[in-house]
Amino acid sequence: MKVSKKTFLVNVIFICFVFQQALQYCPIREIAYCFQYVDEIITLLFLLIIFYNYKKLSNLIRIEKRIIITFGIILLIGIISTFFYQYQSWLISFQDAFICSKFLIVYIAIRTCFQKYTAEDICKRILKTTKFIVIIFFVLSINDAFFKPIFHTMGHRLFARSIMLLYPHPTYLASVAYIMLLILAIINSSNKKIFKYMIMDSCIIILTFRYKAVAAVVIFWMLYFYILKIKAKSKLFIGLFSTISCVLIGYEQIEKYFFSVGFSARQVLLDDSIMLALTHWPLGCGFATFGSSLSVTNYSIIYQNLGYGYINGLSKETAAFLNDGFWPIMLGQFGIIAFLLFLYIVYLLFKIVFRHKIDSTYFISELSILGFMLITSLGETSYFSPYAIIYFIFFGLCINKHFK
Repeated sequence: MKVSKKTFLVNVIFICFVFQQALQYCPIREIAYCFQYVDEIITLLFLLIIFYNYKKLSNLIRIEKRIIITFGIILLIGIISTFFYQYQSWLISFQDAFICSKFLIVYIAIRTCFQKYTAEDICKRILKTTKFIVIIFFVLSINDAFFKPIFHTMGHRLFARSIMLLYPHPTYLASVAYIMLLILAIINSSNKKIFKYMIMDSCIIILTFRYKAVAAVVIFWMLYFYILKIKAKSKLFIGLFSTISCVLIGYEQIEKYFFSVGFSARQVLLDDSIMLALTHWPLGCGFATFGSSLSVTNYSIIYQNLGYGYINGLSKETAAFLNDGFWPIMLGQFGIIAFLLFLYIVYLLFKIVFRHKIDSTYFISELSILGFMLITSLGETSYFSPYAIIYFIFFGLCINKHFK
């Protein structure tokens, strides 16, 4: 069967996103280097497309324009605080500003320059690839969880090993598997044979034993049966149901994050981010200074001032937990005002979803993406992470459906 150039290109981009985190740690240096900047390159291309088609920005709805303005204010706060304190160089600060903006850039590009494409259009093109990856990952997951593992694992959790396959951490596998679950869900509405692949993919996520990802899967299936099978119509009830579910299922993570007894890296980051937001009121410390990936690779002077250099997991040599959360970034780098502004952006994103009908897999996928990003923000960089790009590309494609 002949494959069109568009289908081939979409599959190549999809495969790059799926395996980016795995291949960044490839022992072959050339391959690792090539995949290190995949998300940045694609985002830059999207940004150039937006500039070239800037007139299409008028196609955005009022809520989306409000999101752009609000995020622009956050960036302006970051620029002012960077200029005022100068904890990092302007080059590093500019790079961090770009990384922070990636999720919104790709979303705006999809909503303006690719508005004629929907999630179903793209999912159909990558369906065979997705099914193949799910089958391979499922077989490898069952083997690594219950039999002699081929890849590294993260020890036993409950009834099996915590798997990560060829990824450096189970979190990356879970984030990839979750987006594939949503892709399959979109196609499942017109092809019921896909359902078994959704079950296999859910098993992969569960076997990572990442509480945040497992919580997201449970919420997805609750929404799936409640909306598609029970035919629920109440948006208020679904909103409350999703919120309560996130809190209850993710309680273990929330407890660790906010109420831990003794040393907890996340607790330290949260406490210090609040302290920085207060001592650097109202602007925060500036780009690439606290909690972000570039603040780690260019070990921020803030960390040195806080004495992190002597703490295992927070020092320059063992910086495993320095970017282990999203909200400390907002508080530490941008301050309390920007923190509240980003909460407003999250609210506006949910508002976009709830403007539309709730009786389709599109609504479920849109709500699941926003729920996943919100849950993972408790222990990951979430909105500023590499996987945020594919999530917001998919989110934008889902929203496009409502304007066809």
